[in-house]
Amino acid sequence: MLHDVGYTGTYEGHEEVSCRIGRQLLSGLACPEEKINQVMVCINATRFGSEPQTQLEKLMHDADRAHLAAEDYLQTLAALREEWSQFKERTWSENEWHLLNHQSIKDHTYFTEAARALWEKRKNVNQKSLKKLVKEKLDAVVETHMTATRSAQMMFKTSLRNHIDLRNLADNKANIMLSINAIIITITMPLAANYVTANPFLMVPMGVLLSTCLLAMFFATLATRPSKMSGKTSDDAVQQGEANLFFFGNFYNMDFDEYRKGMRFIAAD
Repeated sequence: MLHDVGYTGTYEGHEEVSCRIGRQLLSGLACPEEKINQVMVCINATRFGSEPQTQLEKLMHDADRAHLAAEDYLQTLAALREEWSQFKERTWSENEWHLLNHQSIKDHTYFTEAARALWEKRKNVNQKSLKKLVKEKLDAVVETHMTATRSAQMMFKTSLRNHIDLRNLADNKANIMLSINAIIITITMPLAANYVTANPFLMVPMGVLLSTCLLAMFFATLATRPSKMSGKTSDDAVQQGEANLFFFGNFYNMDFDEYRKGMRFIAAD
């Protein structure tokens, strides 16, 4: 009864207010401290992203997410979208909203056997419904953007040119360094050797010059090597604009379906 009363004080982080109100109420009813602490633990178990430890916490956590298996789940999401637009002062497109909730329900796990037995099957049905909505919307948007707008086509052309230019830029710089130092070593060094024979004190500066040229060539070669990258990008990073799927270092190890899903999201944006 107490786990959501904190909404009367705040929307974000209401659990903390719920605990404060609950403790005041239960203390006024002369409830034992041990019982009050158990209630506080249960309230905190409903926090988003929490990891319940005890069986009591797991039961409370699962019960608070029973709506994921509701038959009117999609209608509930529509109401929640309106609620968030009012209290979080942010709007989502229909596709963004479905994608956000599909990822959320996909990542969710019930912690107790009872919850899995009661709700897992229906939750999976709701997840598939959201996945279907996301796919239908993305397919329609991508088809429209790719074939009907020059800006979407230009995006891919620009990406291709950036790949080529970036590679050429590194190669050209390295080539300049390699060429100049190779000339110094192959032409200057043999000519200077005659002077070193007559003037032994030139041995040290000639050695420094040779070492510098070799080091410059070594680092110029290293500059052409790409930075070590994982080759994978998460869905969250793509959706939040924190990763660039147009750079090969961010996708070369990705599963094709994941890459296609990310590219569809970008094209639909």
